[in-house]
Amino acid sequence: NEVKKDGEREVNFVLEKIFANTPPKEPAHILTDYCRPLATPNPNKKIAAQLTKTFDKIKETKKFKISENGSEIDIEALLQAKAKGYGDFMVDEVRSKGLTILVSIDGSGSMDAQNRIESARNLVATMFRSVERIPQVKILANVWSSDSKGYVGITPVRTEGECNRINISRSLGYTPTHEALKYSAKQLGKYSGKKLLIMITDGRPQYHRDGKAFSEQILVNLAVKEYRKGQKYCKNMMCINIEPIENEVEKKEELRRELNRLKVPIVVNLDPDNTCKGNLKRIFKKNYVEFPGMERASEFVLKNFRKTVTTTLRR
Repeated sequence: NEVKKDGEREVNFVLEKIFANTPPKEPAHILTDYCRPLATPNPNKKIAAQLTKTFDKIKETKKFKISENGSEIDIEALLQAKAKGYGDFMVDEVRSKGLTILVSIDGSGSMDAQNRIESARNLVATMFRSVERIPQVKILANVWSSDSKGYVGITPVRTEGECNRINISRSLGYTPTHEALKYSAKQLGKYSGKKLLIMITDGRPQYHRDGKAFSEQILVNLAVKEYRKGQKYCKNMMCINIEPIENEVEKKEELRRELNRLKVPIVVNLDPDNTCKGNLKRIFKKNYVEFPGMERASEFVLKNFRKTVTTTLRR
């Protein structure tokens, strides 16, 4: 009986350890694996082929180091070790620790303008295709937006074939930046090695719950908090704003003129710090960049993507 009780205690202890380390489920208002309308991606085959060729060439160039263990002997290191009476002299291949890149895409209604969501879809598909023969590099993506009740739909993308899920959803039109940061950083926490989170958005944080809008101040503070907390999962997080300040100020000026014409007593704040740029810079600080549209943003991402992958493969 005593042996049986000891066994039961041991089993309970193990089970407790297992479930204590199990990641908690997402809150009820986070709808993971949210289904969006499907759309066919069109990856840039020429760029993907060029990147693949570059990565393959680097991958073929193996890097070695002198260590205690290895498959070959370095004669010069052996002679030095013998002369000093100590030292390593075996040659071992240096293996990359790997790289995981997650592209987190704003799927709010405004991303449908100027083919923004289509360009983002094609960008991610190009990235997937360029590393399909590079096991050291893992590409992930997700699309996110929310509704007036507070539900956040997050659509994960794990393969090139799933890039057809990168689309907007008419029923989820808002921009819950804080929730996207929280979810994406936690996803990257599952992986080891070098990690990079790239957030692409065209709007300031917007979130409603039960029909009531959160103030921008509260949403920026929430996003700043999630950005800081996310650092423990991923040190490298950047934001690309594809709606530059000039466009936003121009829209505000048009709105102000129209309200004046209609004699509506509403003041439109034209302060540059009260723009999408101002709020996103407060969240991401030096890791914030902006471009006039997705085309320029895609060029920037692919350029840095090539540099980051190349550096990883050469380590």
